[in-house]
Order: sequence, then C-alpha cells, then structure tokens
Amino acid sequence: MEPTSYKGDSEVGPPETTGTRLFESPDGFVAFTRQHYASANANPQRLGCPGDELLRRTARSDQLPDPSVRAHVLKCSECFRVFQTELASYEAALTGECPSYRAQAARSVRLKPAPALGGLLTLLLLLLAGLYVAGKYF
Repeated sequence: MEPTSYKGDSEVGPPETTGTRLFESPDGFVAFTRQHYASANANPQRLGCPGDELLRRTARSDQLPDPSVRAHVLKCSECFRVFQTELASYEAALTGECPSYRAQAARSVRLKPAPALGGLLTLLLLLLAGLYVAGKYF
C-alpha cells in the first residue's frame, strides 16, 4: 500500500515525510493516532483480552490503567475501541454533553457558587465602606 500524504484534521492517513511538519495541528496527530490504534492491531477473536467490563471500569476510574491492561489496549484494536468509546462517554457525561444522571450531578456541583466568593464580596464591601468613612472623617 502506497502512503498518502496527510492534508488536514478531517483526513486521517500517514503523516507527510517530505516537510518539516508532520501534522497540521495537534488534533490531526491525535486523530491519526486514534485511527492507527483502532485499526492496526486487529484481534477479532479477542484472544487474551481483559474483558469489556474491566475496560469500562478502567476508563471511568480517572486513573491510568494497570500496566498489563495498558499494554494490551495498545496491542489490540478491539479493546482500544472499547476503551476509547467508554472514555469518550465518561468525559461527555462529566462535561455535560450527555444527559445522564452522572452528567446532571457533575453540573449541579459545578453550578454551586463557591463560599469563598461570598466572603470575598463581603470583605470588599467592608473595605470600601471603611475607605468611605475614613475619607469622610480625615
């Protein structure tokens, strides 16, 4: 198969090797890398796979996968796709792009005003009042 040159973020293919820039943007690099890991190491029989449930729990754990799971995900396109799909779903829920219970809980936490903000505003008002009184009597 003859390599094709990479033109932009919407087209995923091998990077250019003639210029000084391999990709047009970081997003282009990420897209190429994801496409590569999702398709380069086919394992349709899922031989040696840790199981989809473990991959889902790992993607939602907010921690790096165990070294053996990490090594497997980078060698097995099927597991890489499961992990990436679950990770994208989890991130969408946390950012409010998915109308799930977890997303609603995350949004409700983010929308609560910080208690320090109220204290800061009170302190600012007292300072301004003090400056006004000091200017009036001095």
